[in-house]
Amino acid sequence: MSYSDFNPVTDYLYPIYNPKLFKKVVSRAAYIIKKILIKTGFDTIAFTGSSGAAIAYPVSYKLDVPLTHIRKGKRHHCSYQVEGRYDIEKYIILDDRVDSGDTLLRIIKSMNKAVHEPELVGIVLYNEPQSLPSSDWVYHKKHIEQVIGIDKKVEIFNFCLY
Repeated sequence: MSYSDFNPVTDYLYPIYNPKLFKKVVSRAAYIIKKILIKTGFDTIAFTGSSGAAIAYPVSYKLDVPLTHIRKGKRHHCSYQVEGRYDIEKYIILDDRVDSGDTLLRIIKSMNKAVHEPELVGIVLYNEPQSLPSSDWVYHKKHIEQVIGIDKKVEIFNFCLY
């Protein structure tokens, strides 16, 4: 079976499971995140869950930026709820998409609890093209700002997986 015949079972992360598309997704994410890095000087990428990890690990490698992993719930193989870099000044969150904002809130609260006064400077979200029409992005961005109580100093980016 060749990769062109590969048809993964997934709701929305098809490009993550397809090696050819995954390379493009990682390159695109690294390009966007590098721009934020140059502009803000962040020193850590925070993420949670498998969809966050899928992009966070290769982008961290490509850009040489450390990671902080926020574990979900209390049942996991690690004794730490927050794992990775702790000496953080500025960080971004990398995640797949935002519905209610609960995941972003959990990451922010966990970071504030584990790290002394970290500054959130960016949120980078990725999803499939059809999952968030551009006409809805302005509304969606305002929703994120309201839910997590951030100000205009936090860059919020959304990019399509392919």
